[in-house]
Amino acid sequence: MAVIRMKIGSPAARRDVMLTAAKVTAVKGLEMGIVDSVHGSATETVEAAVKLGEEIITRGADGHVYGKMRETLVREVLLYTIGLDENGSSGVRISGSKL
Repeated sequence: MAVIRMKIGSPAARRDVMLTAAKVTAVKGLEMGIVDSVHGSATETVEAAVKLGEEIITRGADGHVYGKMRETLVREVLLYTIGLDENGSSGVRISGSKL
């Protein structure tokens, strides 16, 4: 549930996806705010991703800072999956899963 809450910010969109098992096309995902952009092919998607990465780098982004920001955004997921505690220390969560 944490991943879904993180990826689908709108409660109405989350409800539609979770409770009705709504199929979400790329265009619908864009409308719902689940994705930031839509492209016509895999090649166009890769080109857009590379362009975005280059734009981030030209702004002087620091990978460590970006990583910390991302960790903050996904904290709930990290807490559940790898046992990251509130102080940021990670441990191994024994879940019984082979994944």
